[in-house]
Amino acid sequence: MFNFKPKLRLRKQTDQRLLAQIDAAKKHWLWLKQTETQDIDVDPLLINQVKLQRAKYDFLFVEARHRGTHATNLHEGITRRL
Repeated sequence: MFNFKPKLRLRKQTDQRLLAQIDAAKKHWLWLKQTETQDIDVDPLLINQVKLQRAKYDFLFVEARHRGTHATNLHEGITRRL
C-alpha cells in the first residue's frame, strides 16, 4: 500500500554523505593539529582554525549519533563513546 523505499534510500544516501563529511573533517582536524604541534611560532589564526575544525568534527559526530548512523566499516570516530 505504501512505498517506503525512496525514504529509506534517501536516508542511506544522507548517512553515507554524513560519514564522508565526518571522515574528511577528522582528517583535516588531525592535519591542523599536527601542523600546530610541529610549528615553533604558533599563529593565533592556526589555533582558532584547529578549534573550529574540532567543533565541526564534534558537531558532525553528534549528528551521526543522533541519527543512529552506523558505518559498514568501523570508524574510530563513530564508535567512540561520549
